[in-house]
Amino acid sequence: MWWNEATIAIDLMKNLENDIFDQIRHNISEKIIYYEKYLFWYGTFMFAVLAIVTLLTIFTLIRILKALSILIVSLGKVKDTQNFNVHINTGSNDEFSKISHSINNLLDYTDKIIQEKEFLATTDLLTGVMNRRSFTAATQKEISRNTRYDTPCSIIFCDIDLFKAVNDEYGHAVGDMVIKTFANTLQNNLRTNDFIGRWGGEEFIIFTTETDLESAEKLAQKLRKKIMEISIEPVKQVTCSFGVAQRLDNESFEDLCERADKALYKAKDSGRNCVCISE
Repeated sequence: MWWNEATIAIDLMKNLENDIFDQIRHNISEKIIYYEKYLFWYGTFMFAVLAIVTLLTIFTLIRILKALSILIVSLGKVKDTQNFNVHINTGSNDEFSKISHSINNLLDYTDKIIQEKEFLATTDLLTGVMNRRSFTAATQKEISRNTRYDTPCSIIFCDIDLFKAVNDEYGHAVGDMVIKTFANTLQNNLRTNDFIGRWGGEEFIIFTTETDLESAEKLAQKLRKKIMEISIEPVKQVTCSFGVAQRLDNESFEDLCERADKALYKAKDSGRNCVCISE
């Protein structure tokens, strides 16, 4: 009986031990499966994060390089062409957009300064017509074109009569008004292709394209009559003398001006308010 009871107790203990071992193995298996899943999903998550970070880094570098390339190419174009009227667009809406916006503002300001400088260098500030330097440059270009196509061209010198007396009697403010009105009258009665410049003081010069001596004389007569219609208080009347010359074959601009100037002095000596042509 004692042996049987001991055997039963031992069997019970062995079964309990087996149950405990089975329970431990089951728990360990569940832990292993849990950690395997955890490691799998954690590894997958970390790989995804790493891939996203890598892609974002590559995308950012590409965007930076693209924006820098656009900035460099645009600034190089500005340097090569000396054209500051160029707007840079990096195609982004970030720091580079702010940089390009600042550069565009700088380019606009530079272009404005250059245009103002060019205007001051080429324009007579009182009248708004070409100054002597820019008129000479434009005329040289037109003379070359007329020579190439064998078309006539002429120039007209015009000088306000007795202008010094206007300044002396009415003051320089009135004198300036006379000059401005005089220049506007000439400008408004020229053809689109003709242009005018202030030669100096109260003397102006007109270049007429594709115009022979006869047509240039008719234009001068028309301008002379228009000048006589000018009314500026307290000046009684404004008149002008004209000297006209047609360019001869292969004649230089300087020689052409000299002949027209002589014709102008002839008009002055002939009593003023008249048109004389060059011989």
